[in-house]
Amino acid sequence: MSGDVEALFRREFARLVRTLALAFDAEAAADAVQEAFLAADRRWAHVSDLDDPAAWVRRVALNRLLNGRRNRRRRQEILAGIRPVVVDDLSVAHLDLHRALRELPERMRLTISACTTSRASASTRSPPTWAWRRAP
Repeated sequence: MSGDVEALFRREFARLVRTLALAFDAEAAADAVQEAFLAADRRWAHVSDLDDPAAWVRRVALNRLLNGRRNRRRRQEILAGIRPVVVDDLSVAHLDLHRALRELPERMRLTISACTTSRASASTRSPPTWAWRRAP
């Protein structure tokens, strides 16, 4: 960290964490403020020209916390709507595939799932589920 950002960090970190911890988990608040200070350090040429660099850091940290809360809520809504696979509903071939997939590392399972979803979307001419993330 540059000297000016470090001075701002020493002056504002504890206060920002205490303030954000009133509405969010204290550990999440501390993480968000740390990430915001790293972002401030990367953009210090711009942030240092602002009237109140601490306000910029606070806004970035708050945005990270709100995005995290929104993402957790969306994830819970999605997971609540998923019907677990019932083994009795699967054919022998599907059971073998299901067992093989469970043995893969999670990251590989997610990749296979994303590819399958993308292909299904192409066959139905609907946009893939991740298309909204790539839009500018």
